[in-house]
Amino acid sequence: EDEIVMRDVTHAGIVVSDCISRDVAARLDLQESLEASRYTTHPYTTHPKEWPPRVEVADTLELPTVLIERYNAAGGEGTALCGIFPEIRRAWASVDDSLFLWRFDKWDGQCPEYSGEDQAICAVGLAKCKPGVFVEAIHYLLVLATPSELTLVGVCCSGTADGSDPYAELSFQPLPEYTIPSDGVAMTCITCTDKGRIFLAGRDAHIYELQ
Repeated sequence: EDEIVMRDVTHAGIVVSDCISRDVAARLDLQESLEASRYTTHPYTTHPKEWPPRVEVADTLELPTVLIERYNAAGGEGTALCGIFPEIRRAWASVDDSLFLWRFDKWDGQCPEYSGEDQAICAVGLAKCKPGVFVEAIHYLLVLATPSELTLVGVCCSGTADGSDPYAELSFQPLPEYTIPSDGVAMTCITCTDKGRIFLAGRDAHIYELQ
């Protein structure tokens, strides 16, 4: 009876070891992945080619003409960033010291520009206004970072007469008194919470909060 038990335990050990070996073999080696990053566009993906794509393109929209013209005027060598602000149904792009916003869900012919900075914009964020701090017309705040300072810009939104589109019109409200130096730290990313807290990631590998 003891011999039978030992035989079962030995067999179970072999099965478990085999499962662990196959699991380890299926994982990417970190060193190999980092090495591969020098040569491939997406070095960390493990999505099998035979699987359906994770993202499917439903529609494409052309960039606003004024944005393309501004980028071409810089000779393609300027600092350019882009992203979306779902909260106000706008896409955004920056070219050097100018910021452009336009509707990403439909083209309404509007692409307002803000160019109140003296240096190239290196990070952009959108924060919800805290109650009682700004005038009621300002619903959101643009957070703009340049290599030397951080600036807040008010965003005023107005809707259609029937209330079907609360973000039909958008305008900027400069807030020159809300500008502070970045103490030589260039910000690379800005994110905001639903309660209006503003966090920034610096190129010095530190996280900052704007208060």
